Amino acid sequence: MRMKRAQGLRTAGFTLMELLVVVIIIGILATLAIPQFPRVMESARQAEARAILGQIYQAERLYYLEHDTYTAAGPAANPLTAGIPPDASTEHYFAYAAVGTATTFDATATRKITLVGARPPAWPTAYTITIDEVGTYATSNY
Repeated sequence: MRMKRAQGLRTAGFTLMELLVVVIIIGILATLAIPQFPRVMESARQAEARAILGQIYQAERLYYLEHDTYTAAGPAANPLTAGIPPDASTEHYFAYAAVGTATTFDATATRKITLVGARPPAWPTAYTITIDEVGTYATSNY
């Protein structure tokens, strides 16, 4: 004689096996993604530094078009770097400087190594990103 299966026993929900498979898949994905996280964060910080250097570049170009010279003032007295984060800032990961002569200029972002209240960076050494009057980016010590 055949036994009848009770009606309505399994109407909704997941089995233990289905939940176990999902947990295993999430674990595998996490082991692949977590080691990449510091590198991705550092690349995002570099993108921020390049964006700020691009703003300095645009300001220098506009200044040059109006005055036929680049700003020769140091970073503290340079009017074009007024909106740039100061070196003492603990919220930004780079220190910015812009120095120019009559015909050239360089804007530099130097990676800060120690930040107050923050974990040390993924890269243990300071490196710099520079943009010149032509708009060429260069990275050193990276």
